[in-house]
Amino acid sequence: MEYLGTEKAVNKIEPQVSVCITTYQHAPFIKKCVKSALEQQTNFPIEIIIGEDESTDGTREICKQLAEQHQDSIRLFLRSRENVRYINGNPTGRHNFLETLKAARGKYIAFCDGDDYWIDSRKLQKQYEYMESNTDISLSLHNAYVVDKKGQKKSIFPKIQDQSIINPEKIIEKGGGFCATNSVFFRSNMLTNMPDWFIDSYVGDYSLYLLAIEHGKIGALPDIMSCYRSGHTNSWSNLSNQAQHLNQYLESLKMMLFEFNEFSDHQYNYSIHIRIALEEIYTAFKIILSGKLSYLKKLSIHNKRYTLPAFKKILKRKLGL
Repeated sequence: MEYLGTEKAVNKIEPQVSVCITTYQHAPFIKKCVKSALEQQTNFPIEIIIGEDESTDGTREICKQLAEQHQDSIRLFLRSRENVRYINGNPTGRHNFLETLKAARGKYIAFCDGDDYWIDSRKLQKQYEYMESNTDISLSLHNAYVVDKKGQKKSIFPKIQDQSIINPEKIIEKGGGFCATNSVFFRSNMLTNMPDWFIDSYVGDYSLYLLAIEHGKIGALPDIMSCYRSGHTNSWSNLSNQAQHLNQYLESLKMMLFEFNEFSDHQYNYSIHIRIALEEIYTAFKIILSGKLSYLKKLSIHNKRYTLPAFKKILKRKLGL
């Protein structure tokens, strides 16, 4: 349900951009995230949509307070854990993610997880102007700082040097970690007919990039305009390092990629199989590092002919080639 109803000032505007924020157990971070959206300077109207997934750490209460204070900007949706989507028996934030996107009314959608934030007050304006000038681009992204638990900036990724178009094969092979999710800005009409592989995906960012590939080009800006937190308790990067989830995640990812391969008429067949091989190698390494070697027995290798090329790609990346 939409908190405070639909007669708020924000419901009466016609936004050009919908800022979609999904949050769960982000009490230490959510204020900074929302504030960074409220501080955006644009010459067009925006709405900020928050999907709160019934947190127990105080996140929900903070979101309510923010929504009450900014009824001209924020639309808050209070989800119930009863509606959580389970994939391979594991609870996910997929329902909240999809429903928050569905609530968007703007021509464009900018996404941000509740533990991340933006650092450029003109981020939306810059990406809006870029997309308006390049109608063949379905999604744009930019550089971001990776910050640790203490908020210290550790690195920049994906290290875009110049305004450019990203090769779709590069995005497919790199996976969900290609860029910071809070850097993406995309056309909302991409979501008009969402395929099943997108709806049922285990990880939202990667499936979004794949969907964008089928709707146009992917554009990149060199500006550093956001901060992405890595490794805190509720992050996906932390979850995926838990041995008991690795095989389930891998099988779900394979299923999505197989279905995307059909969806895209096998146009990216090689890159898709390389991505699967890379995931199998990463999964094996993570299981070994976890010390729970029994999970290796459950690891299935889809097609061994791609294993060696995938290993070579890993070595090139490590060597900076």
